[in-house]
Amino acid sequence: MKEVLTETYSSASLRYQQRFLVKNKQKLVSIRVSEVSLFYAEGRINFMKTTDNKKFMIAQTMESLMTSLDPADFYRVNRSTIIAFDAIKDMYAYFGGRVKITLQIPLDKEIIVSKDKVSGFKKWLGE
Repeated sequence: MKEVLTETYSSASLRYQQRFLVKNKQKLVSIRVSEVSLFYAEGRINFMKTTDNKKFMIAQTMESLMTSLDPADFYRVNRSTIIAFDAIKDMYAYFGGRVKITLQIPLDKEIIVSKDKVSGFKKWLGE
């Protein structure tokens, strides 16, 4: 029984991406998913910010990121932002029934959970 559980757990954890290979100037850097605070879009370009506040451009779309990330750890709060659970610092009630989030790292833009995602977001927080 223990072998079956270990095998099932191992195959489940392999389904999700464990690292991202990004370019930093002329270097290639491998970043563990556990070091990622959020993914966000600026125009048509997607970025990743790490827990030590480093910003990297990534090639994946938001849709492909959501299929490769563990949904227990990451949530897409709106069209242009995916956040890590561990990166959340504070949450505030925001007008229109939405939620405003501040992260452990500084960010130049506000993170607002879109109205249609608030109920799923609250459920995700409670799991």
